[in-house]
Amino acid sequence: MKRLWWFSTLTLAVIVAPAWADDPAEVVSERVTFKTADGVEVVGDFYAPKKKKHAAPCAILVHMFPSDKSSWRPLVPYLHQKGFAVLAYDIRGAGESVLPKEKGLRRKYSDRDVVLFRDAWQDAAAAAKWLAGRDDCDAKRIVMIGASVGCSISIDYAGRNEDVLGVICLSPGTNYMDIKTLKQIGKLGKRPVLLISPEGEREEAEKLAKKDKAATVVIKPGDQSNHGTAMLAAEYGPELMKEIVAFASSAVKPSASSGGG
Repeated sequence: MKRLWWFSTLTLAVIVAPAWADDPAEVVSERVTFKTADGVEVVGDFYAPKKKKHAAPCAILVHMFPSDKSSWRPLVPYLHQKGFAVLAYDIRGAGESVLPKEKGLRRKYSDRDVVLFRDAWQDAAAAAKWLAGRDDCDAKRIVMIGASVGCSISIDYAGRNEDVLGVICLSPGTNYMDIKTLKQIGKLGKRPVLLISPEGEREEAEKLAKKDKAATVVIKPGDQSNHGTAMLAAEYGPELMKEIVAFASSAVKPSASSGGG
């Protein structure tokens, strides 16, 4: 069942290191690399989870065009505080993910090459495989979080991996870079999907929700200037990030019969 929420403009004071987010200065990233099945070397920032008795659920963050992995830094302390292992990576051709040189990835990314973006789900697959190799990460409990075309890549990959238990999208679209998201979202079954858009972009989110009756649509104030991860810097950004983490935590919560933690 689709639920449509409207949030009026919020006036929030800037709070340093709120109780529901870790101090950004204390959340340290590790530069990691991993190779895709088709030979692309992907570079990411990995934030190890807090020490827990059980392996941590994982959040894989996929940035928008023409951004890079650094665009997710405001959200990371919120996820980290809730016990997630976080991996934000550069999409093939963006940021540091430009090898091997003979593939011409940077040029193709800049040119919005549709083949490059259609193949980009393999970057997420390689990220999940890398996480599965760590003892502190539970790669059976993944949430994908994407922005703009990163939403399309996240939904595409989620449809290929049942270990993705939920998807969160900032400014989702139906056909970014010729990725057929209207078709792909139907492969997610009953898995929870959160579609967040500013008012000026609500139509695309609502189209996707018609294809996935289990999706939740959240509309925030603003126009296209609040596209994707720009919403994280809006005046409602802190509250939005809190909502994102609450949804992610619910999606990866083990069932009572699983025995997980």
